[in-house]
Amino acid sequence: MMISDSSYKEMAKQVYNIEPSKAKSNDAPIVLKGNRLIDYNTGKQYRVLLVQDNNNDAHKTNDNGMQAMAVAPIVKGDIDTSQVVIAYAGTNAADSRDLDTDWQLLIRGNQDDLVSGNIDGGNYVIAENQLRSAQKFYQQVKRKYPHSALTTTGHSLGAYLALIVAAEHKIPATTFNGPDPVRGMSAEAITWVKANSNMYNNFRINFDGIGNFGAYFGTDDLAISRNVDAMLLSANPLYYHDLGAYRFNQKGQIVDRDGRLVGTQYLVSRAYLNVLASKKSMSSYHKLKKHWQSTGKGISGSEELFLDAAQGMILGSS
Repeated sequence: MMISDSSYKEMAKQVYNIEPSKAKSNDAPIVLKGNRLIDYNTGKQYRVLLVQDNNNDAHKTNDNGMQAMAVAPIVKGDIDTSQVVIAYAGTNAADSRDLDTDWQLLIRGNQDDLVSGNIDGGNYVIAENQLRSAQKFYQQVKRKYPHSALTTTGHSLGAYLALIVAAEHKIPATTFNGPDPVRGMSAEAITWVKANSNMYNNFRINFDGIGNFGAYFGTDDLAISRNVDAMLLSANPLYYHDLGAYRFNQKGQIVDRDGRLVGTQYLVSRAYLNVLASKKSMSSYHKLKKHWQSTGKGISGSEELFLDAAQGMILGSS
């Protein structure tokens, strides 16, 4: 199952609602592990596999405002973990930790620990920055789903985190209104993205002063920005930073006002579909192997031969 632009947009929208106060302000239910998400543009459904809310967990050392979740498609009633999307939340304007992250990490490019609060008054908190937390969440998902095809998504600050995590681990990303991530990336990641820019779509609405921040300062040199006009014209400048400003066709692809596709189509290319087919086959292989191992009798000779042959076929076709 191909994950569409509109589904990524829905995940980038819903990940905000992990934080209870943000969900309340959005008049939306809190997103919890096990919840079902629906892309109403395509009708596709997804299951939330993992959530992380650094504002409300037990670990005070990471009290930095980051929220994230891992999501997998529901196919014919079953959760298909051959594909897993990691979504990162963007800025909650009511959370000073997010605003401090925007200033320190995005604008200044400072990757030291987050300092949040009134420094002059002595009332402040030091915690790991959101980028470190984002990387840790990626590693958690990777350990739990080692055979899955991982991608990332997010909006605004969440897009910034998603792009860097994806670049550092050489996986695709589909993001929305993300500021230029170059200053948060390693030299190796920058080189990788420039050589594989078709794997990365950072959709940006024209006239969005936040998402286009890097472009306005001449640092948008990764060739991954896909600019598109907003669905409507508005006198409110914040409208152009909103996820609701995008338009989609019936397939869930982002289009311009004339209905033309915007961005690269790597995620629907034959090459990537072959990757997904291989991941799905390997996922089935490991489930079968685990089932036979769980019988307590070990794997028989004939079962071992079957697994070896199956693995060879999967690797040979990938």
